[in-house]
Amino acid sequence: MPRKRKSDEIEAKATISKKQKNVEQDTGSEKERIEKLYGISFSRDFFAFWKFCVELKPENPLNSLLCIGLKLVGPFYYLHQQHKQDDSKPPEFYHMKWRHYYDTPELLTVVTSVVNKGFHIGYFKDDPQEEENVVVANSGKDGVYSVLGDNLFAAVNSQIESYLKKSNKKANKDETKVAKSIQTKLKQLTQQEDFSLIPRSDKVRQREKKVVAKTLQKIGIVVPISGEDKVGYRPLPHSNPDLVKLLKKITEAKDDKERMLRFDPIQEMVTFIQFANDECDYGMGLELGVDVFCNGSRYFNKLATNLLTMAYKLTKRDLYARIIETHLKDRRLENMDRM
Repeated sequence: MPRKRKSDEIEAKATISKKQKNVEQDTGSEKERIEKLYGISFSRDFFAFWKFCVELKPENPLNSLLCIGLKLVGPFYYLHQQHKQDDSKPPEFYHMKWRHYYDTPELLTVVTSVVNKGFHIGYFKDDPQEEENVVVANSGKDGVYSVLGDNLFAAVNSQIESYLKKSNKKANKDETKVAKSIQTKLKQLTQQEDFSLIPRSDKVRQREKKVVAKTLQKIGIVVPISGEDKVGYRPLPHSNPDLVKLLKKITEAKDDKERMLRFDPIQEMVTFIQFANDECDYGMGLELGVDVFCNGSRYFNKLATNLLTMAYKLTKRDLYARIIETHLKDRRLENMDRM
């Protein structure tokens, strides 16, 4: 076999280099477009995961994980349907797409289940101006979130593991084979790209150290803390179990008169929050706001709007303030895509 000429080798290397450059340019333009739409920064794994899904199913990457009952949505939809991107709309318009009933503004849904109604996976970003986030899941039936890792690969790997444990190999032989193939490719890529598949990774543990209060959504809140006096947060006067009982009494009141009386301890906390805000302990209002929002009762919608809007504005998370205002005007259990 004749040896390749040096000129051929140079040309081949130039072609590869050109392709790599084109990929980088495409990724760069995608990143710029999608971040402009949503008004937030997206982590490296988001674009790597999209590329992974495009390679799995080039004709329709959104359906690349249907074998395990998952579908890509949200910002992935707009990466796939670029002609439907309209940057004249404000970011909260896009954040409302696939926003579920119990999603606080920090949660951006990117994957939903086509099998388990309401189940969805998304990025949870404490501050919209930072790139750091964790990936969480929510059943859609309550306001409790569970952390699946610090990247989408870890989250999807956990779903594949769950699928393989539950699947009936005789009935789902082909799908099981496809799921195993996807998992193999996923693990190979994460090793190459240095993404952790450990649910409680170093990044997740680092966030846990910053959590100032374990709210009713279970993963807690993070707010800016400064100085030796740790200005930024002060605890509520009620523990989580006691708060759950207080909220339950309000929702189960026999009439509005009784309900208003049962609101008294909550109104007292609101007064404490006003004092806390005056002294820059903004986390107190955020904590109660998240708690009443995740309770889910319509009796707390106005309170959640007031508390969260104020807390987000005071912590300079204005995008989240706009999202919560928009969401609580259109909070729904059905047709979350809002397309």
